[in-house]
Amino acid sequence: MEIDSRIFDNSETAMNTIDLIALASSGDLGILDEEREEERISIFEKFADGGFQILTEWFQACPSDSYGDQAIVSGMKKAGYLIDDAPKAPDEVLSDVVF
Repeated sequence: MEIDSRIFDNSETAMNTIDLIALASSGDLGILDEEREEERISIFEKFADGGFQILTEWFQACPSDSYGDQAIVSGMKKAGYLIDDAPKAPDEVLSDVVF
């Protein structure tokens, strides 16, 4: 998947994020060389594409969710990215207190 570069052109933070993802993925400090910018962008695009594939699966798992918000929350919980935030019973809360 190719991402329109205009999204990132005026954002140093976004470009730094692309660089960080490329560096972490490749483990090669040379990836930060100026002449390897296209390679860094390609690495980022692969990660973005993978993320969109995951979102598509989550949306397909919740077809009745017209906005997609519940599908994303459900998918994130199933993947272990969110903890179910059900309220704790009073005795569970007290067990967390340390004096």
